[in-house]
Amino acid sequence: MRIRNNKGLTLVEILITLAVLGIVIMPLMSMFFTSQKMNNESEMKYRAIQFAQEELESIKAMKILNTEDDGYPPRGDGSYGYVTSPDSEGYTIDVRIEKGAEYEGSDIEPAGIPVFDRPIYIITDEDELEIDIAPGIEKIGIEIAIPYDNAKAKIRLVNSDENLKVYIFKNKEHINSYKIMGDATVIEVAENSAKPDNQLYDITVTVEKDGSLIDIIRGTTVFEINPD
Repeated sequence: MRIRNNKGLTLVEILITLAVLGIVIMPLMSMFFTSQKMNNESEMKYRAIQFAQEELESIKAMKILNTEDDGYPPRGDGSYGYVTSPDSEGYTIDVRIEKGAEYEGSDIEPAGIPVFDRPIYIITDEDELEIDIAPGIEKIGIEIAIPYDNAKAKIRLVNSDENLKVYIFKNKEHINSYKIMGDATVIEVAENSAKPDNQLYDITVTVEKDGSLIDIIRGTTVFEINPD
């Protein structure tokens, strides 16, 4: 003989069940929304870094600063660049290029230069001197000793960055110019205060979305002043 139990859930049992479900589901929902927010922020950060890096690499690829309207025109405060209008997703890019430290040099003697990480490189003719910067090298010295007037020394730095410090020594008896290709910061020009054919510029790329700051990338580059 089968006994049937037609007894349903009571109101108390239903409330207890809902309470238990609420205790279990609420933390999961909170984790879901938090995870979604973090994913959105990461996506915005990634997009901003992409935008800024593309602008930075485009600027560094130029030999001469293009100040025309189709390039990086004057901004009115001594800097160059532009601010884009918001795109379809609300992103804006603010590009600012400012002249860095002047390569004015000084009349210091070699004895006043700090100790180098390796011996001084010497340029004796107009052939391009290529210097491969080893990891950990922070400062190098280059002596321009071309024995005739108005010669141009060309220096190409490989595997360097803007933190590398370059000290230039110039022959007192001859007026020679020099041109550095590659990332570096020229600190001093010993024995001759003539300026080189390069100028250091600071670059700042700011990315915003809907008026909120997302990321800022900074860098430096060297543009030719009197290119061949």
